[in-house]
Amino acid sequence: MLTIQSPPHRTQRRMAWLDALRGIAALVVVFEHALQPLLPEARIPVKAVFEPGWYGVMVFFLVSGYIVPASLERRGSVRAFWISRFFRLYPLFGVSVAGMALLVTLGWDDLHIWWSTRPFSLALGHLTMLQNLQHMPNLVNVLWTLSSRWLSTCC
Repeated sequence: MLTIQSPPHRTQRRMAWLDALRGIAALVVVFEHALQPLLPEARIPVKAVFEPGWYGVMVFFLVSGYIVPASLERRGSVRAFWISRFFRLYPLFGVSVAGMALLVTLGWDDLHIWWSTRPFSLALGHLTMLQNLQHMPNLVNVLWTLSSRWLSTCC
């Protein structure tokens, strides 16, 4: 008797090539940020022909745009997906905020002027990760990436 076997269920299998592509994109963004302090003489010639930061961010978000729906499908539950998403993004968000609080406490950095005039609305915007949607200044400059990742899944 002929039996047809279904393909193995791929619940935990990652697509290594997509992880590699995201890793390369992240390294290109690091390169962009390192140009000014480490290679200031190379910055203008490099940026005349190639915008590494824009390239890295675009590739990273394009790949994430593919991975997020695949992750939702793999989980099979919207609730499980959102719980996973929450625990993936908010710890990094908390570390960033704690680091900024430490820098401000030590006097190494200052908060945006809006924090002294609108602390409640800014705190609420950041806690919901919707500060960019509401055109608020980020507590830490790099929080726009987490806000964008949150928005790409919820809206």
